[in-house]
Parts: sequence; C-alpha cells; structure tokens
Amino acid sequence: MKYINIWILLSLLLLSTSLYSKDKDQTTEGYTISKIRITNISIHSATASNAMNIVNSRGLNQIGSDSKEIVKSSISNFQGQGLEWETDIRHSNFIRTNYFLSHASLSSGNNKLNDLSTLNYSASGSPVSLNDLSFKTFSNNTLITSRIAFLTDFFFFENSSNKLLENLALRIGFETYGNTFTASSKPYPYVGTSNGTPYSGIDSTYLEKVKFSEVFGNAVIGLNYKFNLTPLSSLDFGLEYFQSFANDSRYENRSITLYISPSISFPGGSKIGGIVKSELEGFRTSLGYRYDFSEITFFRISFAYQESVQKIKETNLPDSSGFLSNNALQFVSTVIPPMGPFPTARDTRSQIGIEFGYKY
Repeated sequence: MKYINIWILLSLLLLSTSLYSKDKDQTTEGYTISKIRITNISIHSATASNAMNIVNSRGLNQIGSDSKEIVKSSISNFQGQGLEWETDIRHSNFIRTNYFLSHASLSSGNNKLNDLSTLNYSASGSPVSLNDLSFKTFSNNTLITSRIAFLTDFFFFENSSNKLLENLALRIGFETYGNTFTASSKPYPYVGTSNGTPYSGIDSTYLEKVKFSEVFGNAVIGLNYKFNLTPLSSLDFGLEYFQSFANDSRYENRSITLYISPSISFPGGSKIGGIVKSELEGFRTSLGYRYDFSEITFFRISFAYQESVQKIKETNLPDSSGFLSNNALQFVSTVIPPMGPFPTARDTRSQIGIEFGYKY
C-alpha cells in the first residue's frame, strides 16, 4: 500500500505541470526501444507451498488403510534481485511488438513443516502401531523464476480526435513462465508412541531434499497506456490477465539416511518423483515514470504487482509406505495414483525496478 501512495503523490505532482498528449515516439517509420531493468522482488510462492503440501494429495488413498500422513507447512516469503530485458518495436502508428525476458534467483528463511503420520503393520507376526509427529525445518530454500513473452500492442485509437486516447493499446500475446523451488531439511525433533509407549528424540541421520520445477504456457490479454506529462517525462500503466493452456511440472523428493550399527555406519536413501499437472490463472499490473535524458536515452522507475492461483490437478507420485503393511487395501492404495485433495496456493509478487533505455 505504501508504494501505491507514493505513486499517487508523484502523479499528482507531475499532473500539476503542463500536459502533453502527443507521443513523440509515435512515427509511421517506426522505432525500436531496448531496456535493461534491475528489480528488487518479494514473492510469496505458490510453487513452494504446493511442493511442501503435495504429499497431502494421497489423503483419499489413505481412507480405510493402515497408514495415514498429513503435512502442514509454513512457507516464508522469497526475496532477491532480478534482471529483465525488454524490446519494443513500433512498426507503425497502429501496431507494436514487445519481446520480454526476465530471470531472478531468490532465497527465503527457514520453512517449518509439521509431519503427522500413523502406521499399523506387522513385524515378524507381531502387530505394531506407530503414531509419529516430526517437526522438520527446511533451509537452503531457493526459488528461481523466469518469464519469456512475445506480445503485440494494437493502437485502435491512434486516429482518434481525442489525443488522450492515441496511446491506449490492446495487448495480446503468449508467454512461457517457469519456477523451480528447492529445499533441504535439517536435523529435527520428533515425538510419538509405539504400541502405546512414548518416545522422542532428534533425528540427525535423515536428510530430505525437495525439488519442484514447473513451466506454464500462458495466453495473455491486457491494456497499456502512456501519458505524456512534459516533453521529457511520462507516466505509463499496464494491466494483463494470463491463463495457462499448457503445463509441464516435475516433483522430486530425495531422502538420505545414515544407518548406524555398533560396528559400522553406512548411508542409504530413496527417491520419489513424478509428473505433476497444474493450471495457472492470474493478473499483473505495473506503473512507471519515465524521464528522457535525450532523444535516444531515458531512465525509468517502476512498480509491478502480480497475483495468481496455481492448482495441482493431477499427479502420479507413488507412496513409499505400502510395503510396511499386510493390509491388502493399504497396498492397493499405494500403487494407484493420488486421488486428492490436491493443493492449491495463491502466488503474490511485487517488485520495484530501475531501468535504462535506448531508442534507435
């Protein structure tokens, strides 16, 4: 909210000067503008949230079985810097194309995860009942996010008698949007009961690594507008709606366990992974102020906000606990794909950008 208030004050200050509606960039011969933008980004990641909660998608599989597992995670915001490259090509008064590329590598604090599991099975003919609650903390959390877009702007009002409308454009295009989340666990405390006998401790022999990569193909539609304030300065505003039409996501969970005996210690491990099908829908908006140093160079500061909802619709992730049970229903529930409920998360991101541009 504080960023919005700053932009409102700036707008009111600039609007007190003389107004210029004619866009000096607008020429029938066309022009090209290339921009490099440095950004500071804050993200509450839906990718990270879905990655840590995806084990809950086997909830319906576990009904009536001897084994149940419920995970509750808390995901921290990711912060960091990014880089964006953008090129506008104005082919005529009516049409302009936009090529966009962005990349950012971000990190967060610790992600806490409470893992509650119950298990009933037979060991050497004797029934065993376990109820276990572990308090895992994940560190080394990183989020790599990138976007490649090809967009076309149509200036339907470029011949309008109202000069304030000549820089209003309808934007249509598509983009490729990707995120990769990685995290690893640290030694964690646990409590539980085994056949009614309580136990507790700190597990320093088990390491879990989570990686979730996803790529979306999105259709984009929106509006953008440029308003000249003085011969050397202008405001611009953009609003885009995007929705996925294609998706490719992959989840991977690696565990490394150190087995300790009186005479020897040796590592072991397992890997669970598979394909995930997701869908994405959201919007983004931006507001910028540009100042021209000369006819060919300029400086711009901007604020952008994006919000989307990411839904996991299907996955083929297996369950690793079925072999511990002598219950036929439990075994069957582990070999069929997850039946839900599948996680859904809201992704929000805001950024402040400083850019330098060159017109030619």
